[in-house]
Amino acid sequence: MSTWPMLGVLMVIGIGIIGPALGGGWTDERGQGRWWHGEWKDEFRDGPCQVKVEAKRDEYKEEVNCDRDH
Repeated sequence: MSTWPMLGVLMVIGIGIIGPALGGGWTDERGQGRWWHGEWKDEFRDGPCQVKVEAKRDEYKEEVNCDRDH
């Protein structure tokens, strides 16, 4: 196979792989869009630390409180 047809095939495959990765418009299983379009809050423990995360459009806040007893 010559070089130009091979290059064309590789370009079509590359566009097919990269296109969905760059495109927008996906939704999660609940039918909602990306999380940064709205508000998101989460609390969890990471070892001896309590972690609180809040995200809004153009904002991100993470608060970590650790017990000194451990």
